[in-house]
Amino acid sequence: MRCPRCHTECPEESVFCVACGHALVHSAAGNAAVPLRQARPSSRRWLRLALAVLGCAALVLLAAGALWLVKLRAPRPSVRLALLQTQDNRVSLLLATAGQTETVQAFGGADDIHYLTLAGQERATPFLAGGRGLLFVATEGLTTSLYRLDTGAETPTVVITHSGDIRGTFSSDGQLLLLHTREQDGQSRAVLLDGQGKKAPQTVGVGDTVEFALSPRKDTLWIRTTRSGRSRLDLVDAKGNTLTVLADDAPQAWAAYSPDGKRLLLWTPGITQSLGSLSLVDTGHPQQRQALLAVNARCGGFVDGGRSVWLDRVDPQGQSLLLLELSSQRAVEVANGVTRLQVHSGQGRNVFFEVESGGYIDLYAVQADGRRLRFCARGVLPGSVAITPDADSTAFLLADGNAWTLMLYDQQAAPLSNRAGSTAPDFSADGDWIAFEETSSGTSTLWTSRRDGSKRRMVAPGGDAAVWSR
Repeated sequence: MRCPRCHTECPEESVFCVACGHALVHSAAGNAAVPLRQARPSSRRWLRLALAVLGCAALVLLAAGALWLVKLRAPRPSVRLALLQTQDNRVSLLLATAGQTETVQAFGGADDIHYLTLAGQERATPFLAGGRGLLFVATEGLTTSLYRLDTGAETPTVVITHSGDIRGTFSSDGQLLLLHTREQDGQSRAVLLDGQGKKAPQTVGVGDTVEFALSPRKDTLWIRTTRSGRSRLDLVDAKGNTLTVLADDAPQAWAAYSPDGKRLLLWTPGITQSLGSLSLVDTGHPQQRQALLAVNARCGGFVDGGRSVWLDRVDPQGQSLLLLELSSQRAVEVANGVTRLQVHSGQGRNVFFEVESGGYIDLYAVQADGRRLRFCARGVLPGSVAITPDADSTAFLLADGNAWTLMLYDQQAAPLSNRAGSTAPDFSADGDWIAFEETSSGTSTLWTSRRDGSKRRMVAPGGDAAVWSR
C-alpha cells in the first residue's frame, strides 16, 4: 500500500506509514476507500462557536437597548390645541400646548373663523397631519378666504377666495380639498382643489343642494346632487370622473367610507319592496357590490377598525341600534323601539349612543359585537358627547337644573368640572388631555386638564371651538 503523503510503499497490513506515520486507509469490500478512524470535532471548536453566538446575541441586545433609550429620551412631539377667541367682536385663532397656559396668535382680526372637516372623520379641525401646519376659513366683510399656514411660516397664504361661505373637507396631508360654495344664483357647487392653490379649481357637482365626502385615501369621493327635487349619488375619482352611479332618484340613500377608504357602506331604499338594501362597495372596483342586509336605516358607519358596522335602523316601532360583524354576518339589535337615537363611534371596540327616555337623554355604551351593554348617565346635554379616538372613554355635559357638569366615563361616571359651559369637550389624540369650556357669571373660559382631572390649566378667556392636534 502506498502512503498518500510521502508515497512510501508499506505492507498491506500496516495501519500507519512506516516512514512518516500517516494514517493509512483500506478498501471496504474491495470498494471505495474509507478512513479507519474519523476525526472528531474538537471541543475547543464547539466552545468557540458557542462564544461567538453568545457574543452576537449580546450585541443585538445592546443595540436594542440603546435604541429604546434613544426613543425614551427623545422629545415627544408637543400636543397642540387650537381655539378661537372673540374680543371686541373680532375673532382670533390661537394655539396652545398641552399643560401650558401660554397662547400664540396664529391669525387674528376676522369677523368669523371656522374649520374644515378632516376626511374620514366627522370632525372639524385646522390641523394638518404630521405637524405640517394649519388650514382654516376666515370671513372679513363679504369676502371669505381659505388660508394655509405652513409650519415655520410667519404669515398664512390664501388658497382660495370666494364671495360667499366656504365649507368642506380636506385630506390629512392637506394636498386635496373638497369644498362647498354657494354661488350668487343660489346654486351649490362642489369643487376639487389642490392644497397649495396652484391648480385651477375643478367643479365636480352643481345643484340646488350638494353633499359629499372625501375618501381618507383621497382617491375617490362620493357626491350627492339634488336638482329640481331629483337626487343622484355618484362615486367620483380624484380627477372628477364619475366611476359609477351609486343611487339615482333616491334622496334617502347614504354612503360612508371605511377607515382605510377602500370600502364604502351603501344603503339604498327599496324600489319594489318596503325594505332597503345595505351593501359594501369596493372603491377600487365600484361595480362589485357585496349585499349585506335587507333593512331600513337612516344612517350608519364603520366601527372597530372597519370590522363591524352600526346602523340606525328604522321600523314602525321606532329606531334601534343594529350592530353587524362583517366577517360572520352576525347582527345584534340594541335599544329597540326608541324615539331618538344618536350614535358616537370611533375606531375602537366601543359604541356610545344616546336615547330619549322619559323626557331625559340617557347615554349607553356597548361593544361592537353587541356584548357588554352599559348604562353611563341620565340627563346628558344633546350634542355634548365626545369620545376618545380609541372609543375607550367619553366625556359629556350632564344637566343639573340650569347648570351643566362635565363628566368623564371610563368604567363609571366621575365629574371633572361643575361649572362647564354649553359646548362639547374635546380629547387629545392619545386621550390623555381634555379641553372644555367653563361659564361663570356669564363669562366663558377655556380650560385644559389631564383626563384624571390633574394639571388643570386656564388657557384663555372667551375661548371656544377648542380642537386638539391629531
